[in-house]
Amino acid sequence: MTKLCARGKAAAKRKFKVYPSAYANAYASKICAGKIKDPSGTKRKDWGPKKAKTGLLANTSVSPSVTAESGVDGKISYENKGVGLGISNKKFGNINISKSDRKESMEGFKDLETKSKNINYNKTFKINDSSSFNINLNKGQSSNNFGNKNKTKGGTLTFTKTFSSGGYNGKFIKHDSAGIELSNESLGNYYADLLK
Repeated sequence: MTKLCARGKAAAKRKFKVYPSAYANAYASKICAGKIKDPSGTKRKDWGPKKAKTGLLANTSVSPSVTAESGVDGKISYENKGVGLGISNKKFGNINISKSDRKESMEGFKDLETKSKNINYNKTFKINDSSSFNINLNKGQSSNNFGNKNKTKGGTLTFTKTFSSGGYNGKFIKHDSAGIELSNESLGNYYADLLK
């Protein structure tokens, strides 16, 4: 059993004539747990489970990946090889880094070999219960053995607002649905004088 804090004991001794007692201990316990204020107006948790200290990498997940696949798409046979690393943290967001090599072969043509690198960052910021703001940034490059090079960089900013539906949520009295007349007989009888 957890011991009562000195602050809670002192407050209970001042408030109750009999100490210790069930009521006095319950009062002291609430003060020590930070559920109510003590006589000086202080509301603080003095005992119980404490929040774990968090470092830079607390609650971070790391997901390495390896890709090795081959197949045929029509007359083109291909091979994909790549590695990736995903780092996810609730506080800082998500980072995905990837590198891949793709080789495409077709009879009578020179093989096409494409190398690419990409980094992506994504984070959602909650504004309030119904609004959020998302940032998605991307930078990458690719090149092939024919001398073609591509570079991409940019991002997307998204604002999301959820609206509540509102409106009448009660039961209907009379309703015409696709030519079929529906009615709630008990409500119809109750409001008969208003429906005339």
